[in-house]
Amino acid sequence: MRPVIGITSYAKYFGEETQTAYFAVRETYPRAIAAAGGAALILPPLADGDQIAALLGAVDGLLFTGGTDIDPARYGVDRHPATQQSDTERDASEIALVHAAMARDIPVLGICRGMQIINVALGGTLYQDLAAEYGAAQSHPHGSWKSLVHDIRIAPDSRLGAILGTTHAVNSLHHQAIRTTGRGLRVVAQAEDGVPEGLEDDHQRLLAVQFHPEELYGHDEGALGLFADLVARAQHFHAERLSAGVGR
Repeated sequence: MRPVIGITSYAKYFGEETQTAYFAVRETYPRAIAAAGGAALILPPLADGDQIAALLGAVDGLLFTGGTDIDPARYGVDRHPATQQSDTERDASEIALVHAAMARDIPVLGICRGMQIINVALGGTLYQDLAAEYGAAQSHPHGSWKSLVHDIRIAPDSRLGAILGTTHAVNSLHHQAIRTTGRGLRVVAQAEDGVPEGLEDDHQRLLAVQFHPEELYGHDEGALGLFADLVARAQHFHAERLSAGVGR
């Protein structure tokens, strides 16, 4: 049986006059989960505690996807002019999901914004714009999903290192990054300029990366390995839940 992976989504608006909203996610996320042996369930970004609890009862793992900048008020700073418009409902929903998942030991994978929201949910902060606040090379907001634009250095004793090795070439589409790490988290990968590119927790319940493996999984064994690792952890979680008599 394929484990069910919940995938976070976002509100997308169509029509200049009607502004009809849809909950959406890039197709590459559920396709990558399917390729790794899982089954994707797209979760709406609604910050309701009862709904979140019900949804988590239906999934064996969580994938936090990329997207817009997080409201800097969430980590206690004023908005930088380079910070994009935030989706405050999505921020609230995903922060609640992080806390609920950690409390239940649900396996987690975070990608780009997903890595950042995990960090912020656990008390960490962000650089709002790497060019302005860090002086990072312009290779980070490269703008091409498929291009491998820089290498990352990975801690050999990390889960990420076991999947990708100690160096790996990645794509890069972000202008923000982790400044200080949240509670119980450690940076396990960095770009050549020191920008954090990988994050794990002390108990290996979660793994997060700053790049976009969902755009590379079809031709990058390491990228697919990240999704396979989540699916394997979710399968183990599902088995443990069944053995405890907490089946779906």
